[in-house]
Amino acid sequence: MASIALGPLSYSSVSGFSNWTGAERLYRTATSSTAAASSSTNRSNLWYNCFDSNQIPSDATIVGVALVSNTNPNGGTGYVGTSAPSTGSFDINIYLYNGTSYSSSLYSNTFSGGSQRYPATQGSGEILVGGATDLVGLTWDVADQANFGFRIDATDHTGTVTGVAIRGLELEVYYTLPASPTPTPSITPTITPTITQTPTPTPSVNNNNIYSIDDVSFSSIDEINGTNISHIYEINGINLIGPAPSPSVTPTISVTPSITPSVTPTISVTPSVTVTPTISVTPSVTVTPTISVTPSVTVTPTISVTPSVTVTPTISITPSITATPTISVTPSVTITPTISVTPSVTVTPTISITPSVTVTPTISVTPSVTVTPTISITPSITATPTISVTPSVTVTPSISITPSITPTPSSTSSGSSPISISNITVTDDYGTLSTTIPHVCNLPSGATSGDFVLILWTIDDPTGGLTQTPSGWTKANGTAWGNSTSDAHIVILYKQLDGTEGSSVDCYSNLSSTRGSIFYSMIVNNIDLTTPIDALGTPKIAGNGTQVITNAVNSIDGGIFICVVAFDGADGDPFTFSNGSFTFTDGGNTGNSGQTTGGVSSAFKYATIDASTSTSTTTITAQTTDGKVAGHIILKQG
Repeated sequence: MASIALGPLSYSSVSGFSNWTGAERLYRTATSSTAAASSSTNRSNLWYNCFDSNQIPSDATIVGVALVSNTNPNGGTGYVGTSAPSTGSFDINIYLYNGTSYSSSLYSNTFSGGSQRYPATQGSGEILVGGATDLVGLTWDVADQANFGFRIDATDHTGTVTGVAIRGLELEVYYTLPASPTPTPSITPTITPTITQTPTPTPSVNNNNIYSIDDVSFSSIDEINGTNISHIYEINGINLIGPAPSPSVTPTISVTPSITPSVTPTISVTPSVTVTPTISVTPSVTVTPTISVTPSVTVTPTISVTPSVTVTPTISITPSITATPTISVTPSVTITPTISVTPSVTVTPTISITPSVTVTPTISVTPSVTVTPTISITPSITATPTISVTPSVTVTPSISITPSITPTPSSTSSGSSPISISNITVTDDYGTLSTTIPHVCNLPSGATSGDFVLILWTIDDPTGGLTQTPSGWTKANGTAWGNSTSDAHIVILYKQLDGTEGSSVDCYSNLSSTRGSIFYSMIVNNIDLTTPIDALGTPKIAGNGTQVITNAVNSIDGGIFICVVAFDGADGDPFTFSNGSFTFTDGGNTGNSGQTTGGVSSAFKYATIDASTSTSTTTITAQTTDGKVAGHIILKQG
């Protein structure tokens, strides 16, 4: 069984109902706001044209149809429900359509209050109605596939609740195809026919006279076929005069039918291959220390020794030792000695050795000893693959040592990774915006619990007032940047995700009109989670003209500084940024596509900044003249 799921490209009105606001936002090709809204009773639409005339094969048999939730191009997922905040209730009914008839209501529910969603889990083909083997009581003809669709009714509204249908709702059709024909052998026979030979009668001849032909005596026949016998000298090549030949009939009959079948079968071979790799690891390391020592000591590890030795000689040792061993070991061998040197020295090395190693040092001790060892290490180790020998040796001598040691260790410096920005996601939302109807910001693709997410919300808004900050989010710039001169505003939000956010954030304003928003959401890596904002600049507002010059701000601990601009109108982009002290990285540069009223355009760029450094001013130039606002914010390195 196969299936195909696609969103609609068309919608139509339903008799007796008003249209959903923004019904076209459910189209799979739409890129602006993702929500169709219903804020009054009796709203309904049929969404169709999910498939063209041949996306479902013409010889397919449809066995099931469903309305499913998948991810839309903006990164959100499809569902029906209510927006937040709101009070009251309304009813939802969902139907499927086979191109000529509706099913009965397949889902009926009353939604009360805000932030209600169906299905509870969205995306990944989650089924709202129907199923893989459910035809919902209708007959589905592949020829009508371009008109297949779904209908959603919103009725019986009370209070201020707003119903929403979110882009990502798709019609999925499940079907089977005819089985492939079994090949019929073609047999071409070769047949050698049977030949039956009928002998030609031969006349009887005796003493040069014909007595009979076919047992008829010549004595009673005067003519043969109108010819006087006296004129016939030969019959069938036999002289009528002369010795009588013996009749000879030798028919040859050969029957050799030969049938050669011609069959071309189809053979499917699925080989099963098992590969058992043979791994041979035989590194060779040779250790040949040369030490001048007296007395003689022999140590043979694979030993567990915990001796307590007390030595109280008076020894003055001032060796200068430079050790630069180069060891290549496969598989890996880790030697981690822990050495503590005080007037009382404890040495607890952990040694992994195969095979055993014999060290025969010679130690010469006098009240005053100078030791200058020369150490050459060429270890010979055969490892098969995992060998661990861990003898523990504790030596506690009382030694006075003043060595001068120059080590050349192999080490990796550890430190915090630099702060960075990734997974930038741009959302273009244009439509009704109020305290109950939101503009929706898509969160960064790939963001997971624990990630720090920053949102730059640029909006065509003369007031700039958020009625509320989204639950769990912090507004970094207090009051939105902008005023009636700029006629555009900037809001900066941030949050460390906890996994409950879903794929988008609803953002509300005290406006109640058609407006444009551009959202830039991003993951900020290696940021200080306790104090994420290093410094916040003062916004710069400009009316007419194409340029705005930001105010400089000084960093404290350093990190990344971001410069952002919002422009009154969808025609200000692309913007150019100029800063004599920094080279910017482009974060986003766009406007509300195709909007001439209530639209906004905006951009942001960013650069790394050191501690106690000025951002300097940034000159931002738009493509045309109108109100605008811009500013700097510095994010603190973690």
